[in-house]
Formats: sequence, C-alpha cells, structure tokens
Amino acid sequence: MKEKFSIENKEQETFKEILPEKFEALVVLGKNWREYPPKKANKDWPLRLSIESKMSALAAGEMFKAGLTDKIIFSTGKTAGKYWPSEAEIMSDYLKKNYSIPDDAIILEKESIDTVENAEMVAEIIEKHNIKNIALMTSHYHLKRSVGLFNDYGMEVHSFPSEEMIKKRSSHYEKFVENYLKSGRVKKEKIKEAVLRSLLVIDSKGKIPRIITKRRGK
Repeated sequence: MKEKFSIENKEQETFKEILPEKFEALVVLGKNWREYPPKKANKDWPLRLSIESKMSALAAGEMFKAGLTDKIIFSTGKTAGKYWPSEAEIMSDYLKKNYSIPDDAIILEKESIDTVENAEMVAEIIEKHNIKNIALMTSHYHLKRSVGLFNDYGMEVHSFPSEEMIKKRSSHYEKFVENYLKSGRVKKEKIKEAVLRSLLVIDSKGKIPRIITKRRGK
C-alpha cells in the first residue's frame, strides 16, 4: 500500500489517503480553456487549454509513467462550442506530446459540459468496462466537489490533486506549482468552488450550474 501524495496551502488544505498499489483507471477532468472563442470566430481560432487542464494532462502522464494506472479516462466535451474539439481530445493530444502513451490506454469522454455530467458520463464508461478501482484527478480546489458528485453517481474514487503530481516532473515545475497556489487565480477559483458546493445543498443534482453553463453555450 502507498500513502497518497499531499498538498498544502495557506489554508492548510491536505489530501492524504492510503492507496492501492495500482488503479484500473485514472479519470482526468478538464478545467476550461485559456480563452473562449469570440462569437464570430472561425474554426482556425487558436483554442488553448487552461493552465489547470495542462497540469492535469501532464500529471496523468506522470502517474502512467510511474505505473500507477494502465488506463486514462479524459472527461469533458465541447465546452468551447460545437465547432471546436472537446477538452478530452485536446488534453489527450497534449499528453501524447509529452509522454509515450499507447492509444489503447486512453478513453475519451467527449460529451459532458460540467462536473455533474463528468460524473454521469464517466459512470457509464466505468460500468461498460467493469472498472472498480478508480483514481480521480483535477485541480486541488475542484476535488472536493468532484469527489462528492462522483460518489453520488455510485463511484468510490481516490482523489489526486494534479498540482502535487506535476511537481515530480522537475524542480522547475515544483517552483511553478508553488507560485500558482499563491496566485489570485487560485483564490478566485476557491471562492467559485465554495459557491458551487453550497448550491449542492439545495440542488444535489447540480441543475443550476448546468443551466448557467448551457446558457453561455459552453
């Protein structure tokens, strides 16, 4: 058995857990784009992953390289609009540019537009492939709500903050993560996540965030 990597910030948030030697699958959630296409943008508009999604893709590569999983499930659909690729596809491409990962080790869930649908769609994949032992990776501030929603859909997941895993790439990435965790960007995201978690108290199926997301066309 292995002890889970931990991550701490000024609020002393920690993620520690006793883990199995290996996971049947690692589920990696997308976390938006760096910028969304303008309404009149054509298909050549340069769509780029957010910092968080890039970190999660690289962190997934580290887990695969370390032999902690044989299967990676990227989950999130065409949040930039129907004319652009899914987050799952672009994260998979980014992973393959940085790691040697066989195609049959990757499953793409390309339909979901929010965390509720991530859980809903991944639950179907897990059942189809009869996967029991699951790791879940996303940004540290997004983990608590994600784990709760995945549990609601009948999946017991072991959570991994992508920031902690990516630090293992090099001292450069370790410094990058240290600065990232102190950034105003992270502070804003923590506030948004706190609001979304509070909404789940009265909206356990996450219908309110889903309505907002669909109205934005993402």
